[in-house]
Amino acid sequence: MVKWSARRALGALRFSPEGYGALRYMLLAAAVILADQATKYWVRLSVPSGASEPIIPGILHLTHVENTGAAFGLFQGYTPILAAITAALLLAAFFFRERLKQEKPLFHVGCALGLSGAVGNLIDRLLLGRVTDFIDLRFWPVFNVADISITAGALLLAWAILTGPKRPGESPPPETPADDGERPADG
Repeated sequence: MVKWSARRALGALRFSPEGYGALRYMLLAAAVILADQATKYWVRLSVPSGASEPIIPGILHLTHVENTGAAFGLFQGYTPILAAITAALLLAAFFFRERLKQEKPLFHVGCALGLSGAVGNLIDRLLLGRVTDFIDLRFWPVFNVADISITAGALLLAWAILTGPKRPGESPPPETPADDGERPADG
């Protein structure tokens, strides 16, 4: 009988390319969630709701805002629906995980960033009924670390989808020669 041990489990992850890759993305996601929750917690303790403190006057302020909507303050008061949408996205990622394993690394990083940002905001919605935002650039709606992660993840996913081969080892489509008016010689 084989005994389960943490060392054996970590060893399997370390020597398996698939396991190691998955571990990297899980660690990235955990780091984003931890950074998001830690900064939001610090803001809730340090800055009264509605208050704003300049970090770089006129450019960057620490502004404590409680948001019951989505990004940019859209859909205010729809916390249960937004939480359900996030849960549905997480379930979809779980059910399609085998298909997603075939995608290139940039796609995985985009997924890890986007989903971990969504989880960070979901934690706020479930525990507090609202999302804590605090990064204020004065020309843009106030946002948080999770929002940065979601945006970066979406950009990386778009880039991964629009460029290059879809899967590792797959070559890009061949380029067709430009039509310069001459016919190739038959031969």
